[in-house]
Amino acid sequence: MAKTKMIMTTLLITAIFLAVLFATPVMAIPITVAISPMSGTVGSTVTVSGTGATASGEVRVYWGDAFMATTTANAAGGYSVNIIVPDERTGPMDIWVRDVITGDANRVTFRVEPKIVLIPDKGSASWYGGDEITVVGTGFGIHEFPPPQEPWWAPCNVTLEFNGIVWTNITSTNWDGSFEARFYVPDTMPSGTYTFNATDDLGNSASATFTVVPKILSWPTSGSTATHVHVAGWGFAASKSVTVTFDSINVTIFRGLMTDPQGRFGNWFKVPDVPDGIYTITATDVDGNSASAPFVVPGPVIFLTPNTTVGSSIVTVTGFGFQPGWPVAITINETATLDIAYTGMIFGQTFPDEYGSFEFSFVLPITKPGVYNITANRVEGTPEGFMKLEAETWASLTVVDLVMDKLIEMQGDIAVIETEVGQIEVKLDDINATLLLIQDGIAVIQTKIGTIQASLTNINATLVSIKGNTATINSTIGLIQTDIADIQLNVTAINGNIATIQTTLGTIEGKITSLEGNTATIETDIGTVKTDISNVKGAQEAFTTPFYTDIILALISAVGVIILIISMRGKTRKTKA
Repeated sequence: MAKTKMIMTTLLITAIFLAVLFATPVMAIPITVAISPMSGTVGSTVTVSGTGATASGEVRVYWGDAFMATTTANAAGGYSVNIIVPDERTGPMDIWVRDVITGDANRVTFRVEPKIVLIPDKGSASWYGGDEITVVGTGFGIHEFPPPQEPWWAPCNVTLEFNGIVWTNITSTNWDGSFEARFYVPDTMPSGTYTFNATDDLGNSASATFTVVPKILSWPTSGSTATHVHVAGWGFAASKSVTVTFDSINVTIFRGLMTDPQGRFGNWFKVPDVPDGIYTITATDVDGNSASAPFVVPGPVIFLTPNTTVGSSIVTVTGFGFQPGWPVAITINETATLDIAYTGMIFGQTFPDEYGSFEFSFVLPITKPGVYNITANRVEGTPEGFMKLEAETWASLTVVDLVMDKLIEMQGDIAVIETEVGQIEVKLDDINATLLLIQDGIAVIQTKIGTIQASLTNINATLVSIKGNTATINSTIGLIQTDIADIQLNVTAINGNIATIQTTLGTIEGKITSLEGNTATIETDIGTVKTDISNVKGAQEAFTTPFYTDIILALISAVGVIILIISMRGKTRKTKA
């Protein structure tokens, strides 16, 4: 009786202790937040971290009122996430964090600083006005006005300064403190690195470096033997000796050549008696600054890539030695089509650059095998106001019947295909490409000009869903369904009840929901998978976990029964007494 009473008393005290323990409120630690760095420019990375969040709960990060990122706290309530500073005017900005479960929030202040970027950050001058440079500014200021004044803001004017050249009132800030402006590299600057400054009328400023590099141009860009050629150079060292060569032939003027204080020079020579071809004019000063330009003897030339192809493929025309800036029309067998001859001019693709070069690609509107002449024509006007074409040069293009092999790669909607005549480029729409099937990890594609094979990677294949033994796959060419064996589905690892599944299209994860023998049913985000996992590392734990759970439940039940028996025996003895 005394022993039973002692047991009952112990159980009662334990129950009271547990009730008090779980009834006592735990004081929550407020969520904390810290950032690194404390200031920075638009586009920079900021690490937001802290403690005191709900264990394994969601933490959201806000830039002012705007959502920026989300992360999950660890078991101790710690969290860390990176954010990218968005477009914002200069000054302080609050970064907020919120514990989604408790609603607890905290903030810290970040300071946005001004920045400019030069695109590109190096360039040259020339007699065509110099390279165009874009200045992109972020994090500058605006004028703000107190309510109820409308509008509440006004832009700041931005002054640009480059090596003593000052531009004012050519740009101003937007409401987020950003601006954009353009300038051309001045022809008064020798080679070297210079500082470019931008300052708004509130005093916010930023700088970036720009490198002036040497450049030469020739006039003309092609010619026969004894043609008079003028060569001009910019961006070389100031007041230095320069040597000009035509390939390996020194063509510097007799009295010698020096740059002026701005790093410029002019040279002239007669084209040497050399075979036809593309040559290189090079200028080098004594400090090692050097620049080159192509020159074609005796006149303009074009090259075709490929020069043997099939109908509907893409052909690229590359030209050298043409008159800079003067339009060129491309014709096939001296026939002009709007899609080819004039499209290149409308979009500026057949206007030779300052070196007399151009590159223009078009879809071949021919399917019949044969040899065709691709001609580059100079476009000239007539007194009557019409245009006429004067042929300057041509190249042969051979069109053949196609035996296709395999797809090499995809570039947007362009397919690079290996054929019996070499690699060609075609537009998928032009050849009516259709995905037929996937077999052993290879896609078979039907087109109007033959069948090709491609790896799943080349057609950007992604796994959309799994249902039974059927996998649905999306690709550049469209949707297709195939047996899961074709994507080589295989469970590679199991951690607890989480399975990692490897396929030819990537890795997915799922939760093991049931086991039947060696077969596991795995629920993933894209469907249910049933597969054998007996040979997978971690499978034994997955098989035995339910068994251990049953043992624990059985032990708990046994303890409960023992306590109940003791209690009943105590009551029985008390009744007898």
